Amino acid sequence: MPQNLIVMCGISCSGKSTAARKLQEALGIELISTDMHRKNSDLNKVSLDRNPLERFVVYYEALKNVEDILAQGSDVIIDGTFILRLLRQGAYYSAYSTGSNAYVVHCVCNDYGLIQQRYGHRKRNNTMFEAWSKIEGHNVKFREFEDLDREVLPDGRPVPIVRNDTGKSKADVLYSDGSETIDLIVDTLNKPEMLYLAEVEHG
Repeated sequence: MPQNLIVMCGISCSGKSTAARKLQEALGIELISTDMHRKNSDLNKVSLDRNPLERFVVYYEALKNVEDILAQGSDVIIDGTFILRLLRQGAYYSAYSTGSNAYVVHCVCNDYGLIQQRYGHRKRNNTMFEAWSKIEGHNVKFREFEDLDREVLPDGRPVPIVRNDTGKSKADVLYSDGSETIDLIVDTLNKPEMLYLAEVEHG
């Protein structure tokens, strides 16, 4: 039976990391975070002066970890912004190369009050806070996110997509493969305890 890779994506403070942890707890599977890979590597000091290609190194290393977990027969969640389609394609390759399924959960939040709370929390707690992560740059990051309109595995299979509005605590299927897995993801994200309005953790 193929394993499952759940790709959590969305801009900073969209609530994706909180959603990823909730899914991990509910499904009992492993969670890999690109933030933690960056923090535990020599790339842990985020700065505008750093080489922008370092982002690709972090994602590559995290996805190699994901491949090892999938190859061992376990499901896994990877949590990162995945703003660029190229980065998402790397995740799809990790699923394809291990004979696994891939699912995308795109986290969004249109509640600017909640976004401001999340930015404030990150800054106060210095939780991988980026120098340019300020509310004024939120719309810029939103525009930088490359649309989820050509999400396919290397063999041409479309990747199922869930849109998770963390401001409303509402998840909807944008594209389904008809599997129990995508239904389970949506049902889990829509449980009453999956409330984000009180969550001001790093998203």
